[in-house]
Amino acid sequence: MNQINPADSAARAKALNTNQSFAVAAPAGSGKTGLLTQRILCLLAVVDSPEQILCMTFTRKAAGEMRHRLIDALVKAQDETEPGNTYERETWQLAHRVLARDKAQNWQLIAAPNRLRILTIDSFCRNLAGQLVLESGFGELPEPVDNPDKFYQLAIQDLLGELESNTPLGDAIGKLLIHLDNDMARLESLLLRMLSKREQWLPHIFAHQSNARDELELAAQNLIEETLNEAAQRLASVDSDLAILADYAAQNLQSTVQDMSPQIGLTDCLGMTSLPTGDIEELPLWLGLAELFLTKSGSWRKTINKKAGFPTKKDSLQPDMADARKKAWADMCLWCQQQPGLLEVLNDIRYLPAAHFQQDQWQILEALTNTLPQLSARLSWVFRNEGVCDYTEITLAALTALGEEDTPTDLTLRLDYQIKHILVDEFQDTSSVHFDILRRLTAGWQSGDGRTLFFVGDGMQSLYGFRNANVGLFMDVRQHALGEISLQALDLNVNFRSQANIIQWINRLFSGAFPATANIGRGAVPYALSEPYKKAIDGPAVNIDIFREDPDRLLEAEQVAEKILAARATDPEASIAILVRGRAHLREILPALREHELPWQATDIDPLASCMPVVDLL
Repeated sequence: MNQINPADSAARAKALNTNQSFAVAAPAGSGKTGLLTQRILCLLAVVDSPEQILCMTFTRKAAGEMRHRLIDALVKAQDETEPGNTYERETWQLAHRVLARDKAQNWQLIAAPNRLRILTIDSFCRNLAGQLVLESGFGELPEPVDNPDKFYQLAIQDLLGELESNTPLGDAIGKLLIHLDNDMARLESLLLRMLSKREQWLPHIFAHQSNARDELELAAQNLIEETLNEAAQRLASVDSDLAILADYAAQNLQSTVQDMSPQIGLTDCLGMTSLPTGDIEELPLWLGLAELFLTKSGSWRKTINKKAGFPTKKDSLQPDMADARKKAWADMCLWCQQQPGLLEVLNDIRYLPAAHFQQDQWQILEALTNTLPQLSARLSWVFRNEGVCDYTEITLAALTALGEEDTPTDLTLRLDYQIKHILVDEFQDTSSVHFDILRRLTAGWQSGDGRTLFFVGDGMQSLYGFRNANVGLFMDVRQHALGEISLQALDLNVNFRSQANIIQWINRLFSGAFPATANIGRGAVPYALSEPYKKAIDGPAVNIDIFREDPDRLLEAEQVAEKILAARATDPEASIAILVRGRAHLREILPALREHELPWQATDIDPLASCMPVVDLL
């Protein structure tokens, strides 16, 4: 292990090439913020103005840290003494070049740090919508509320007022209500959930209003074929052996009508000589193969019997082959269990949607697609009337402000001229609508025209599912171009944060906790091994204490306090963190810390107002 240059130093150096676009996978502790800082310094040394660089993050804290790091690097570069640390020296050299550019162009970045366009994605969307009020259809944008449910409810109640009206909208709402057994609460709950995710469906409804059924069925068909092709790839090496077993089971089931009902899908495999293809028409055969190895609950079968097409010698059509076929099935089942991800794929096959809607199904979906745009319009009216909005409304307004890719607005054209380089941090938490904004911003970009994209993310740390983040977008952009811009995939795998023994423990533990293979459509991200930069420390890296008989958690609390005392005795200056799943788990720990006179710092954990002296005084 080289303590001077990390093993992935070549990738880190390549990421600083300002003529290329990159999509960088940077797991926890890999120094992605430092890499972003260096990339921005490299760009500042070549652009005509700082405003030509746009850097977007997901939190204000991250944006503030990025701006602080950049200004701090420039301040330190005013000192002519190069640092000794490798990374700090490289950063100093890059910042020194920026200072020369700053002086030549009279930017005065240290005095005017706001010239650095480092924003949260939500702030950027708000700026877009605010710059083009007429096109966005939204006036002065208020701050988004964190809990907009009560405003959703107002829009829903306004919509449901149309239920008794003799209009197409009233008829559509009525169909939805009948479909939900006239349960008004269920209908309101459905509409509320749909409103919270409206950026996912609203653009598609407007774009495909005339052929919505075709588009929805095409999406289902693509999902079916993608899943079947994945199964075919995983089982290709046992093609003929599987076909023999499926055909054997189908023959036996067809001859015993009374026993074929539980495994009716297997009878479709009669005459099978090879694995089915990924075509939709072959789905019944794949369902039969799934029945051959899975129980009704979706786990691997442990045994096989005549109900699944494997009778005893006495009941078999081919008594001489009965034992051999059972042995072959057992060997095949064992092999299947050893294939990472195969169980999940076979279960997915069982729950695939139909390739085509039945007429009654489509009538409900059609009622929904006719109702939802009206609901969204009423929500916009509620927001205006109440002087509030949510994050989704801001993002949708920004989309409108940018126009379509083939019909950009004046704002889009102006931004196309102003922005030369876009960097996005935590790209794994990008939603489909944010991705669409990036696509529209870069619609006029061409490969090699001097403009670049730089996305940094880690699929293993996707946290914003509640904000409709789509980790598959990060996986996809590493393989395919964004418009005309191809991004080279780079991987950082060195962890600078933890010592070697901890990294190895985490690698071992999490390798089996993530999906075995990547799947862009489902957002399945395999675990990527990290390589430690720091040497191993003597002693166990991780200790696990289990208290089987401690209902009041007093022994656990005392153990926590004793471990802190021991750590303090070893290294009085060390920082110590206590992580718990919920505040209730600290109920016994905090008194134990007080008893041992161990001070702590916490946010919204132990408020002063809850202390007994304060309570008594109040």
